[in-house]
Amino acid sequence: GVGVFPIAQTGQQVRPGGGDHFTLTGASLSGPQFQNGTGSSTALAVPAEIQINVGFTQIGPRGAYSASWSEMLTLYGACPVVMSPATTQWVPPAQTAVFTAGATGGAPLSYRWSKNGVDVFDGGNLSGTDTDTLTITSLATSDSGTYLVRVMNPCGLVNGPANVLEVTPGIPFCAGDNAGQHCSCTPSSVGDAVGCLNSLGVGGKLRASGDASLAGDTLNLTGTQMPNSSALYFQGGAPSASGAGVQFGDGLRCAGGTVLRLGVRQNSGGASAYPDIGDTPVSVRGQVSAPGTRYYQTWYRNAASFCTSSTFNLTNGVAVTWIP
Repeated sequence: GVGVFPIAQTGQQVRPGGGDHFTLTGASLSGPQFQNGTGSSTALAVPAEIQINVGFTQIGPRGAYSASWSEMLTLYGACPVVMSPATTQWVPPAQTAVFTAGATGGAPLSYRWSKNGVDVFDGGNLSGTDTDTLTITSLATSDSGTYLVRVMNPCGLVNGPANVLEVTPGIPFCAGDNAGQHCSCTPSSVGDAVGCLNSLGVGGKLRASGDASLAGDTLNLTGTQMPNSSALYFQGGAPSASGAGVQFGDGLRCAGGTVLRLGVRQNSGGASAYPDIGDTPVSVRGQVSAPGTRYYQTWYRNAASFCTSSTFNLTNGVAVTWIP
């Protein structure tokens, strides 16, 4: 570590077996220092190997006995620390995701990224798997998972936080976590990306999957964490309040502008989806005739006495960018 290695002054007496030792101290210094008996010091690059010459004199009834020996000491820099916090990224297919460790510590630092607990290596759409920054290009749904980094140096090893990547055509927005517009009653937890809490104690959750392509629309909207009641899936031409949402019933209205109803579903097991087998595709039902972004949300009945006098709530919104 960073510090000063104090050396005994010439002529200092130490007792054999008496526990005399040397210690690295002085963490406020900018770099490892070697201090000699005169008090002067010289900066050392780390890792560095230095020789310590130790001598002692034993005083006994028959006179003095002197001995000396040398020891090699290797100085290392500080242990590694990963500075970047855990993140969750929602990224559309074919785009790029980047994770950074932001590691500090004494050189040399080495890195290894992993996905879902398995080490990954450069190749295909992965690069930087043994560096501070991992880059994943041309994203596919199979790239979704949890990524973390191990950072090592001679001082030790540290695991970075879990970073979640969700490759999806629908990017969640307008969560009921009070980060934007406040919920009428109880907000959901930051990072969950769901709506304001309902009578079940959870927020309605909307996610998108499939391909948002006008030439081959397979987009699917799935709502979960709702009561077993009716649910209306709808599309908006613009985000409400620039994406912050506005209070509406027990939740937030996220999808605004020109609104089109996609379909009504009956939740089962707290979930439903649009489209179902035989339903009109989302792009056709939503009259999406040109590439661009549309905003989707699910309104659902929540008749239990819970929050306001209203008997409904909403999920978070998802923003979908349609491609040709």
